[in-house]
Amino acid sequence: MQRRDRSFWIVAAVAAGVSATPSALVAAVLTGRVTWTPRPAAQQAAVNPYAGSLGALPTCCGAAPASVDGAANVVVSLPDLIGSRPQATNARPEIRQVNQSFQPRVLGVALGTTVEFPNHDPIFHNAFSYSRAKRFDLGKYGKGKSASVKFDKPGVVQIFCDIHSNMSAWVYVVPSAYVVQPDASGEFEFRDVPPGTVTVEFWHPERGMQRRTVTVTDAGGRVEIAF
Repeated sequence: MQRRDRSFWIVAAVAAGVSATPSALVAAVLTGRVTWTPRPAAQQAAVNPYAGSLGALPTCCGAAPASVDGAANVVVSLPDLIGSRPQATNARPEIRQVNQSFQPRVLGVALGTTVEFPNHDPIFHNAFSYSRAKRFDLGKYGKGKSASVKFDKPGVVQIFCDIHSNMSAWVYVVPSAYVVQPDASGEFEFRDVPPGTVTVEFWHPERGMQRRTVTVTDAGGRVEIAF
């Protein structure tokens, strides 16, 4: 469900400095911090009608779905840097099925990324989406099994389990390789950013999208961005 909430305030301090990357004559490091303002408790309950109402489910899997509140669930990207050198990547990203929930519930990925959906619960799960950016159905599979999806079109993909109606997640597919999510403290970083005018995009599934244009220089600098 998409909704915009004016209680969504992001303050990101973005700094640019020279990177000692041998493969680039001039490249900057773009850093920042997302500060999250929570909604009142009543508004949070209204957003998630399934919270606390999972019925007679097995004890192992009866937890309410994880909240999507918090800076770590904001996807930060530089969408205009298409074709630029990608960020260094680790193992294939995952959306795990744990305690009858998708974890993480929000995942930002670059176009063409394959995401794994491993099942860690002792019950069957499924993952499917009817979203325009990606339509798929992985079928039902049990504990220890996994299935994968390649996200080959930019946009928002909302994911559900056809067995458990409380389970939902979002994948935000960005055409650029420059996509990150802040850590628990709200900090984020982009490396090897070419100097110049850069659009910084912040997206959240419930609070919408905000963009700001900043200037990145090889000599360093600091820009305050307020949402």
